[in-house]
Amino acid sequence: MHRRLEAIVSGETGARASPALRLAIRAIAAALASMLLVTLLCQIPATHRVDVGRFDAGYVRGFYDPERLDLPQARAYLNGSDGSARWTRVESHLLFPQAGLPAEMMLRLRGWRADGPPPQITILVDGREAYSGATASEWQEIRLVVQQPSLKPEDVLITLRADVAPIGSGDPRLAGVLVDAAEYRTGGPLLQPYPAQLAWGALAGALLALALADTQWGERKPWLRFFTPLRVWIAGMLLIGLAWLLLYRLQPAYPYPLRGLLPGICAALGAATVLRYGPALAARLPALPDVLALGGIAVWTAAVLLAAQDHVTLSVPGVEKDFRVFATRAVDLALILRADGFYNLGYPFLLWCVAPLTGGNVFLAARLVAAFAGMIFLGASWVLARRALGRTAALAALVMLALNPFVVQYALYIGSDMPFAAFCALTLALLAQWTDRKNAWLLVLAGVAAGFAFLVRHPGILLLPFGVLGILWTRQEARGERQEARGKRREVSGERREARGERREANIEPSTFNLQPSTFNLQPSTFNVLAFVLAFFIAIAPQAIVNVRDTGNPFYNQQAKNIWLAVYGDSDWGRWNEVSNDIPLTDVILEDPARFAGAWWSNLRAFIGAGAESTGDAGQASQLRLLAFPANWLAVAGLVGWLALIGIRHMNVGWVPTPVPSFAVPLLVWIGLYAAALAVGLPLQRFYLPLAPVYAIAAAWTLALAISALAAWRSWSPVRLWIMGVLVFLVLLWQGFALGVREVIDRQPADEVAAIRLVQQTVPPGEMLRTVLAPGDPVSKYSAIAHRIAPPERETRYLLHSSEAGPRPDGAVIATFGKYALVQVQP
Repeated sequence: MHRRLEAIVSGETGARASPALRLAIRAIAAALASMLLVTLLCQIPATHRVDVGRFDAGYVRGFYDPERLDLPQARAYLNGSDGSARWTRVESHLLFPQAGLPAEMMLRLRGWRADGPPPQITILVDGREAYSGATASEWQEIRLVVQQPSLKPEDVLITLRADVAPIGSGDPRLAGVLVDAAEYRTGGPLLQPYPAQLAWGALAGALLALALADTQWGERKPWLRFFTPLRVWIAGMLLIGLAWLLLYRLQPAYPYPLRGLLPGICAALGAATVLRYGPALAARLPALPDVLALGGIAVWTAAVLLAAQDHVTLSVPGVEKDFRVFATRAVDLALILRADGFYNLGYPFLLWCVAPLTGGNVFLAARLVAAFAGMIFLGASWVLARRALGRTAALAALVMLALNPFVVQYALYIGSDMPFAAFCALTLALLAQWTDRKNAWLLVLAGVAAGFAFLVRHPGILLLPFGVLGILWTRQEARGERQEARGKRREVSGERREARGERREANIEPSTFNLQPSTFNLQPSTFNVLAFVLAFFIAIAPQAIVNVRDTGNPFYNQQAKNIWLAVYGDSDWGRWNEVSNDIPLTDVILEDPARFAGAWWSNLRAFIGAGAESTGDAGQASQLRLLAFPANWLAVAGLVGWLALIGIRHMNVGWVPTPVPSFAVPLLVWIGLYAAALAVGLPLQRFYLPLAPVYAIAAAWTLALAISALAAWRSWSPVRLWIMGVLVFLVLLWQGFALGVREVIDRQPADEVAAIRLVQQTVPPGEMLRTVLAPGDPVSKYSAIAHRIAPPERETRYLLHSSEAGPRPDGAVIATFGKYALVQVQP
């Protein structure tokens, strides 16, 4: 049998095929064999018993903390249990491994209530309703049959939805039902494996085959003898299958199944495969880092759009409280084109333009704007990094940004933060490209992008002096390079004269030198500055015209009140009305110049890192929060390195240990200018998002230095070291995307989310409904169902009611979630 397998993979047909085709055939054969192994192991019966409330962390999500009889103040509702249980919330989950189909599910629970009838419960299996009915005040068992396969990647998701109410007079927690135990049991053979487990197994087999592939698969080399690649593959797959069986499919001794076991194994094998074939592939395809970067941005954008589907209402507390102002203006162009001292017209205008694509729902339009602004932010940052550091380092910088929770958050939060940061990054990228290509149209586009940044937020005005300084710096650098080139040409000319004299003396024929003087096709700096400035003012013309029409001041704003709140109001929004909106900045400064200067320095120090000078329990170092660890420390080291190298260069010591990346000086100026300007106002972390690309570039530069030093010291392949570096950052930062998503999604009020989901699942698509909600409730205007809310006078079949709005109208109650109830008022 062994010889037959070797003949299949190393026969004459395979020998005649190309190496790539042979690798593909072996990978496909390995994948099919691995799928067969998973199918065979899946026939072993599996049972998972969960004592809810004790050693259940691997199975429960979204429950309250355990209730146990052996703890003080044990409750009477635990009588009759096995000694431990958990209360469900509005929505709680049980997660089981995908052990095979068909399977049976058992839940032991009770719908205990201090007063009133037991609650209704709905049980969903992988998103499909499997049970719905009333619970009993005594313990009961509910049994379900799981037969339909699911495309979920790792687990079987059991969702428990129940009406919630306070547990008792002394316990105000809103709870649903009390769950005592759960059991998940497969039937006997023949069992159907889940598609995800077959896919993970096939991928693991194929990757292992590729990692072990040899040009002569199956040949018994003298120093291998027994350990041929085929035998190693068989042994490896048996170990993987055994680990999957014992640590995932069957219940481990400590009941914590490793649901991510096969994905983790596939990731490790994928990394080994990339390390093996990556250097050769990179040598054949020099543009591979660019392809990976562009593909990664596309995948990231798709993942953000997918995660945004769970963002259905305003996330509180936090940055989305200002969205009500933007949404109110975005419904009418006349409201957009008016002077506002706190918010420019750019972001409401963006919402107004995109809203027709979302049925007029400004909330859904804002989700799209945030996601695609995040895409532009990443793309511009990558272009900037590629210009400064090259292809490979730019890919590393992109990984640091894309998996940064701070960036992911604001690609999901609806507000002006990410659009403003995107326009800032686009301006930097265009200016950096201009320093390389000297195309005046790039300056025009940079001026337009800077103007759009100002239209979104007032601090965009900082891009105007920054762009002018960047253009003048480029001119100065070019002049210095010309002088340096002239000096080199003089030295070469002197050496030539000396060489000719020596050759005449030695009667030697002269050799040919191929030194060409450097050419600089740089237009006059005045023209370049004018092109950038004129484009900027044309872009901001709508705001300037509106401001002049309404106030007589083209740069009208009331941001001085925000500065007053930061300096004198201790950032306490309760003191907002202590001064008028139109307080001038001069009054803020002259009221107490020493305090103003002290507040500015304190905020600037907090951005850099206050250390022990900050006596609060929560230390401040905003620049370290722009990237995740360890990229943040690499970024700080890189910025310090830039400053040191620039200092050494200007001291004319004649020795620079390593070159400073191009455009480094303007990037440092941008950090200093932006941080110093924002330090006069509210030092909110989100305001520093436009600086994140610069810090990612600095971190990638530090990583490049480390890789270069290691390659020189150990004589290792730089390409393989770069692959290892990027993979290490992928592993270290991998959870960053999920953390950023959870920070936004979990801050939504649970009852609002449940009510919106119920409307989306119950009310037929395209049908309108009315709402009776409390004033200021975001569900009717600022949610994913806002476009489906009918006017109050219009008759509809369904009505969403809030208990805060008064008595519930007559009708059939479909379901209640917290203060909300969905009522069918017409048959």
